[in-house]
Amino acid sequence: MIGAAIRLHLSDSWNVYTTSRRESSGQDPQILELDISPNAVEGFRIPEVDWVIYCASVSGFAQCRQDPAKSEFINAIAPTLLAAEAEKRGIRFLYLSSNSVFDCESREMEIGREYSPRGIYGRHKADGEIGVLGCKDSAVLRLAKVIGQSWPLIDNWANDLRGGHGVDAFDDYRSSPLLLADVVRIIEILIEKNKIGIFQISSVGDMSYYEMASRVAKTLSISPHLINGVSAVSKGVPPGEVMHFASMNIARAESELGFRTRRVEAVIDDICRR
Repeated sequence: MIGAAIRLHLSDSWNVYTTSRRESSGQDPQILELDISPNAVEGFRIPEVDWVIYCASVSGFAQCRQDPAKSEFINAIAPTLLAAEAEKRGIRFLYLSSNSVFDCESREMEIGREYSPRGIYGRHKADGEIGVLGCKDSAVLRLAKVIGQSWPLIDNWANDLRGGHGVDAFDDYRSSPLLLADVVRIIEILIEKNKIGIFQISSVGDMSYYEMASRVAKTLSISPHLINGVSAVSKGVPPGEVMHFASMNIARAESELGFRTRRVEAVIDDICRR
């Protein structure tokens, strides 16, 4: 999702290459064939570019739990190998990471906070950060949850509420979501300014899924009494994957990139209007 949006947005002002696992990718010189596997990555020749933006990820907690070897390679080993190749060629490297590298036990997590990852996903993203930052001229952009044109969770809530059905929503699991357009814009700013090091962005503030569902009900002029607050663990989420908070301190992105993110309430309202 992010990679496709970046290509679309940057193609007007940059010569953008993308990678694909499809064999037909060779028909378009701007699409390079790359299956993210050990042999392919180690032999991959990065073209003459200014930046490599690594968007590939196994991003779901459950997906990483079910296939930890795949998660480790795509989230940690492959970006480290590619960053090392980029370093040899004098090319800057941007790795998209996650707030899950932290314990998510407090609001506005500081950029220099010690790694204390949530689940296998968070551990592998932290390993990816360490590997990439060990290479010269590399950058890490930590992201909260990114929402594209819609959020199926909110769409499903809205449909259930319109039908008069109750909705169960976590009251102990919070998010600080970002809109895809905002993420693409900050990536553009970061590479235009040739910034390296760690940056992180999230919405301003945190909102539990119960609070989100209640806001959806309010938007639809439906009684919030249809919303049932439940614990994430009661619905099968492993305790180590419950994100009690998700927001990060965005001061560096604001001061060095001039970026202003939105309050979490504004993001949810924007999604509800779609």
